[in-house]
Formats: sequence, C-alpha cells, structure tokens
Amino acid sequence: MTPPLGMGLKRKQSPPPVAVSVFEGESFLFNYQKEFLQMLWSGLLVKISNTSVNFLSSIEDDVYLILESMKSFHKFDVSTVEESLNTFFVKVRTYDEARSLSSEKLSRSLHEQQLKEAKAHLQDVEAKASEKAFEIQSPMDELEHIEKEIVVLKG
Repeated sequence: MTPPLGMGLKRKQSPPPVAVSVFEGESFLFNYQKEFLQMLWSGLLVKISNTSVNFLSSIEDDVYLILESMKSFHKFDVSTVEESLNTFFVKVRTYDEARSLSSEKLSRSLHEQQLKEAKAHLQDVEAKASEKAFEIQSPMDELEHIEKEIVVLKG
C-alpha cells in the first residue's frame, strides 16, 4: 500500500533554475544602434582625414547626410558631433576663402609684375628704336650733306 502524500514522503523539488540569458529587445537594439553610430563616426573621421585639405568642402554634403542618419537614432545625443562638424566646416570654408583670396592676390600680383615687365620691355624697345633711328638718321644726314657738297662742287 502506498502511503498517502504528506506522510513521510517529500515531493521532489525542481532544481534551482540555471541562469538563463534574458532577451531584452530594447537593450539589444540600443547596443547595436550605439555600435553602429560609433562605426559611422569612426568611418566619417577616416573619410575626412583621408581627404585632401583642398577638397574638404566637396565632401560637406555627404558628411551632413551621414550626420542626419545619425540623428535619426533619437535615443542618442549627437549634438556634440554636429557642433564639431559645424565648427570644422566653418573653418574649411574660411580656409577656402583665404586660399581663394590669396590665389587672386597672387594672380593680381603676378599680372601686375608681368605688366611692369612688359612696360619696361616696351620702353627698352622704344629707346633702342630711337637709338637706331638716330643711327640711321646720322648717316642719312651725312649723305645729304655730301650730296649738297657734290652739287656745290659741280656747280
């Protein structure tokens, strides 16, 4: 005969639960979005640093496109990244303007120098032409004087 439950027999208890990984979708998503944003920022820094200083303004639109994508992850504050990029591209535009003005100034300076050289060359040519004209005129004057003497002698 089987003794009734509770009389000397104990119910077998389940073993304590093993530590099971709890899947939390929001945390999972957050971690991967954070990792993705870090990869975007790292890739962006590499792209910017590999771009020649003279061409940085040409990538500005693409950089801001990536920034807008980063801002779409609303749980992350990318305002410091945005401020850094804004400051960076203000400096890029300032550099481009200074380079352009310097280039224009250099072009103007070079043009002025070339004009001065051309003017000096023209003055040299005019002076040499005057000398040559004088050199030609002197023999012609002598020839005219000799012709007059011949006329007087024949005369």
